[in-house]
Amino acid sequence: MAEHDAVGLAVVVATDNAVVYRNSLGWKDCDKRIPLEADDVFRIASISRSFAATSCLPLVEQGRTNTPAPATSNRAADHPRHRRGPRLRCGPAQ
Repeated sequence: MAEHDAVGLAVVVATDNAVVYRNSLGWKDCDKRIPLEADDVFRIASISRSFAATSCLPLVEQGRTNTPAPATSNRAADHPRHRRGPRLRCGPAQ
C-alpha cells in the first residue's frame, strides 16, 4: 500500500453470488489512527466507469450490443481532457 500512497483498501471476492473472502487493511482515519473495518463504505467516484465498461464487454462478445453505439450523450467525454484514446460505448447492437 505504501508503494501507491494508499492509506487503506478493502477486498471482497465473490463466486456464485456468495462472498468467499472479505478483508480490509489500513486506516479509515490516519490522523486519529482509526482502522478500516469490513463494513466500511468507500466512495467509488470515477471507478464506476471501469465497472460499466467491463460490464459491456460480455454483451459485445455475445453480439447483444456493439461498441460504436453511444451509451449517453457523452457531453463530458467530449471535453479535451477526456480525449485520451478511443472510448468504449455500450448500446443496442446494430
